[in-house]
Amino acid sequence: MKKKVYIAIIVITTLVAMAAYFAVIKKVKIGSVESAGNVWDKYEIVFDKRNKTKDNPWGYTVGKIDDEVCGESILLTPNTSFTIKNIKEDEIALKVKIHPWVSDKSDGIGIDVWFMNETGEVLGKDTLDIDNSAKWHNIKYQLGKYDSASQIKILCNNGKNNDDVCDWLIVKPDTSFPSDFGTNGYVRSVTYYGNVWPINFWNSEMENLDQDFKQIVDDGFNSIIICIPWKEFQPNMDSIEYNDYAFANLNKIMEAANKNNLDVYTRIGYTWDYYNDSNEYITERYLDILRKADTKDKWLDYCKSVYEELSKYTNFKDGFLTWEDFWGCLAICDAEDEKKRVKYAYEIGYQKWIEQNYGLDKYNDSFACGYETVEAVPVPNRTEPAMEAFYNFYDSYINELLLETQSVFPNISLEVRMDADLITDKDGENKLYDHSDTYTCETSDYTATMYGIPMGFENKGEKVTSDEALNHTEYILNNLLNKNSEKPVYVEQFLFMDNTPQFSYNAQIKENEVGKYLEDVSDVLLEYTKGYGIWTYRDYKNNMFYNSQFARGDAGWKLIGAPSMKKEDAFGTWACYLQENDGIAQEIPPVRNHFPKEDYIFEFDVLEKCEAEINIKMGNESKSISVSDKGTYSVSLPANDSFDFEISVIKGATIIDNMCLYSFIQEGHLYDSDDIEQEHIDSIRILNEELKNAG
Repeated sequence: MKKKVYIAIIVITTLVAMAAYFAVIKKVKIGSVESAGNVWDKYEIVFDKRNKTKDNPWGYTVGKIDDEVCGESILLTPNTSFTIKNIKEDEIALKVKIHPWVSDKSDGIGIDVWFMNETGEVLGKDTLDIDNSAKWHNIKYQLGKYDSASQIKILCNNGKNNDDVCDWLIVKPDTSFPSDFGTNGYVRSVTYYGNVWPINFWNSEMENLDQDFKQIVDDGFNSIIICIPWKEFQPNMDSIEYNDYAFANLNKIMEAANKNNLDVYTRIGYTWDYYNDSNEYITERYLDILRKADTKDKWLDYCKSVYEELSKYTNFKDGFLTWEDFWGCLAICDAEDEKKRVKYAYEIGYQKWIEQNYGLDKYNDSFACGYETVEAVPVPNRTEPAMEAFYNFYDSYINELLLETQSVFPNISLEVRMDADLITDKDGENKLYDHSDTYTCETSDYTATMYGIPMGFENKGEKVTSDEALNHTEYILNNLLNKNSEKPVYVEQFLFMDNTPQFSYNAQIKENEVGKYLEDVSDVLLEYTKGYGIWTYRDYKNNMFYNSQFARGDAGWKLIGAPSMKKEDAFGTWACYLQENDGIAQEIPPVRNHFPKEDYIFEFDVLEKCEAEINIKMGNESKSISVSDKGTYSVSLPANDSFDFEISVIKGATIIDNMCLYSFIQEGHLYDSDDIEQEHIDSIRILNEELKNAG
């Protein structure tokens, strides 16, 4: 039995005004017929009527090309052709369309397909007319019906209207394979973190799961994403052990989601949590996967253990790693001491990787270095040309780790980085490095990614229209699909708005057009993806407390006097009971300060009417307040040399809950932190309905 091979034919046309075309195109790699490393190289290809031309940016009427929209392909123009010789396969599948850049300028295109034996005798023919809809046309041919067929010749013509304007034919192998992702309808997800935030979610109360999940379903979503932190689930690097409470909460979530007909996707290896974090810089764990074999073993055991727990539930669908959770490893490039960076380069295997992939002479020549030995090569500084090599090393590491993880967590994917990173070449010229080597996600049958409106814009504080944003969304997602073997794409972080302070200069959609964008983006999502997810479904505060709702009793708190944490029917929630001279304190390491500000807000709930005088202390700053009525109280505290916190009762007694120390509120414009509907939830409901009906 011969193997099946899928060959995609993509039809592309030429703009009459080439200036307009070059204004659209982002990157063209000029390739020749003999260019190395092309996806066609496993075939014997013969071109006919190949001439030089100025009518397209590649300079040939027919030949191999590589661009951001179509990837590695073969270009044909009218009256040219190419032949695929010595075909061993039994079935050929063709995927055909007119390129979106120029589809509106084309009147369609014609294709002739000839099936031939080894002597060139034509055994059969097929003729195709492709319209200008820019939609895929799928065609399959069984070579077995033509006795002794071993060659296919593909010829390009003007089409039935005999107009050659914008008639380009692009042919490429279709390396995609069947996937289960999204086969039961378009995936519509919410990242779930209760009424806290992802970093302290797992030690919070899980009392509102049914209520929350019903709301999520009512808003048109069919799934949730949960971030599963490595350290809070597997806290110890000295031995393999796990936190039972974290797995117990995982089971609660899975059961409640199943009850409410919600599928579950999981972000594995989430970096941030507060469990025993006073003496550990969490990103060191991820770097140690490179440096220490036993750390990688523990990582794989963590992934295996989580998978085994998740796979007990029929509503568990898939998991994914993210580039974000491993990005902190690149902080070693910022070390000013070169000797320290040399040490890092040895420890993480970068020097060995250079030997295997470059060799010292090529490395020195490629990046204007002068190292005498490989052992002298440091991890490059981010401003150095060798950063290109280090990004390549990073991508290779991520791919290798993903592949190993897939052996214990089947089909786990990767949230790939679609942002291109600015680097400098040895001549001092700026260029962009893309991470497309990671896009296929090894053996996973889908690709996860984060998409944000700023991608593709200059990001100088510009406000863009809905139409401008839609054009960029289509361009970015199409580029990904052309480089990931056309695996289904899951945009599990769809960031249509972002108020993160350090990204305030990024492009944003005009406020009065955000709703229009959300209600119009369904066509783009359906064309290029099989699922999307909302990160900020409910606004959250960057709460710096561990066990802020006392769901774990007094865990994480130092007791002063004789306070008690308990759950009583009167309130239906865990709370802290404080008598006169009682108090609680928590050490808050600087690593929890994700959003530095001059002032911080402390909020807490008083659960019943009382008369009490309370002292609140953060670092060396103290404030006293009186509480009497039931409700939420708020105090502003100036930043100082410490975040270590203490609250105590000077006089009287009270019952407190929902402790929150924060400096920033992440806004998603769907629900505020009190779960009150915001301005764009109706547009999201419309989007979900469109995706549901079409998907």
